[in-house]
Amino acid sequence: VRYKEELDKLLPKEYSEVVITYNLDDKEPLNSYRKGVVSRFGDLGFDEINRRIKENFKNKEFPKIIIVTEMLLAGFDSPQLQTMYLDKPLKEHRLLQAIARTNRPYKELKEAGLILDYVGILENLKRSFENYAEGEDISTTLNRIDTLADDFVQTLEETKKSLSDALKEKNEAKMLIKALEGISSDIETANAFIENYKRLRRIFELLGPDKVKAQYYPDFHLLSKIYFAYLKNIRNIGEEEAYLEKYFARTLKHIYKSIEFGQIRTDLPHSSFDLDYLRKVEEKANSKEEKAANILFALNRLVNVEREKNPVYESVFDKVQKLVEKWKQKTEDYESLYREGAKIREQIEELNKRKEGLCLSNNEYAILLSLENEFGEKKELADDAKELSKLLTPFLFDGWLIQHTARRNVESTVRKFVRRYVQKYGKGFSELDKVCEKIFENVKTYAI
Repeated sequence: VRYKEELDKLLPKEYSEVVITYNLDDKEPLNSYRKGVVSRFGDLGFDEINRRIKENFKNKEFPKIIIVTEMLLAGFDSPQLQTMYLDKPLKEHRLLQAIARTNRPYKELKEAGLILDYVGILENLKRSFENYAEGEDISTTLNRIDTLADDFVQTLEETKKSLSDALKEKNEAKMLIKALEGISSDIETANAFIENYKRLRRIFELLGPDKVKAQYYPDFHLLSKIYFAYLKNIRNIGEEEAYLEKYFARTLKHIYKSIEFGQIRTDLPHSSFDLDYLRKVEEKANSKEEKAANILFALNRLVNVEREKNPVYESVFDKVQKLVEKWKQKTEDYESLYREGAKIREQIEELNKRKEGLCLSNNEYAILLSLENEFGEKKELADDAKELSKLLTPFLFDGWLIQHTARRNVESTVRKFVRRYVQKYGKGFSELDKVCEKIFENVKTYAI
């Protein structure tokens, strides 16, 4: 309770809570604190109050700090717990429990726990290992913070070495393109880069004010730029700002909120992709490599973002992915890649104009594309798409996908409708089954 009182002088009161077993004969300051807890939580029992505090710690923003004595060493599962401030001697199994509570890796967010030892925990560590490790060498369970600094430097140098050719480029745009080419050359290389970078980021958070961060800041900053360029342009993965704020506050403060990261966050895929944009791409490019990379990255981002909103983009998705693979494998020169990208861009414009000219909704156009894929481009199919969409409308209410009867009605309606093509186009039932499956998948995506 005294710790809580001191913390409240430095931090907002909601930042910390005490988990404790209360007694009616508690002396001051416990007695006054217990009364304050009762006034805050009402008629809840103390067991329920402690349970809520623990749940809030695990699942809500506050409290950020829990203060305990001889509690939460067993039966408390909170793998996101990052730091333990230890000011009371613990021995043997209690010591190992305390380390385990803090040291558990958590998804891709937490490399290890940080234990601030105020009482000389290492004096009891060896004995605890001897008693409970059953002959296994687990002496590396606890490491000094300076070994993390060494690990940070080693991982950073290994990652730079894998990008050594690209990092020789003095022009930043060319460096990024060359780095992305190297990372994308095969899945193993890409995965190794991603894992190394995420490890660097986790260690960066643990290192706190360590001077090694300042020493290697330019290198980590550069790798961060390459990492986000890769996510944005190749993987089409967005880092959620709330996720960054919660788990990587130091990285966000020192690295991601630089001018470059600000551009990455605000330079989102365009909602429209017209001839004017292509002209701007050409104007910005200083070389054939940049010209090809610019249009390829723009297409890749655009199609991945828009494909579930507009079937036009879904229809060219495979072409764009094949183009990206050609760029990764370097099977075509940059000029050819650019021409193919420009051709896909023109196709997107033509398909959007056709969709608008036919006055079709996204769902209707998706149905039309499914029919044309099997029967070819025929004038009457546009009317068929509108008709089928109208027949399906009564079943496409909010939540229809999770209701078995509604799903069955949609599937049944599609199958009955498609049977007309058996005689009309001389198709077999097995061929029509594929059409039905494709239409149903498209309806699930675009009938909203």
